[in-house]
This record gives sequence, C-alpha cells and structure tokens, in this order.
Amino acid sequence: MARATVRAPATSTSAPPRPSPIPWSLMPRRNRRAPGPPPVSFQPQRAQRAACETKERYDSEAEARSIALMNTPRGRGAATTAYPCEVCGGWHLTSR
Repeated sequence: MARATVRAPATSTSAPPRPSPIPWSLMPRRNRRAPGPPPVSFQPQRAQRAACETKERYDSEAEARSIALMNTPRGRGAATTAYPCEVCGGWHLTSR
C-alpha cells in the first residue's frame, strides 16, 4: 500500500495574517475638535449701513476738511472734524 505524503503548508514572505476587525461597539469614540470661531462676515450690520447712508460721504480727508471749513463762521475753527468710515470706506464729518 502506498503511503500518502503530507506536505507542509507553503510559507510565504508576505505580511503576517491580519487580526480580525474590532466590532464598532468596542471602538473608542473619536475625539472631536472644539468648534472654531464663526465665519468672518464682511457685510456691515443693517443699522450701520442705514446710518452711513444718511450721511454725506466724501472721497478724501482733505475734501471733508475743506467742506467743514466752508461751513464755519469766519474767524473760527471748524466745528466738525473728519473721520474715516469703516462701512463705506469714505469720510464723514462729526461734531465732536
């Protein structure tokens, strides 16, 4: 009777067998980042826009100052001063 020969399993140089996956119920929770700051909005507030729309807008500080001097009585300094507007990018006059 002939004997059956038992062969050893072929060994390969590939990666070792992967372990079985961990069930989702046992996985640790992912660390969540804290929410960042709100997105930057370049739109001015409605109240700011409305206040800016009712004022005279001047293209430069020199123009605003010259208008302020024209509106003052002779011999006095200007009662108003020019300031840059953050809403429209122009110049306005204030009485302060």
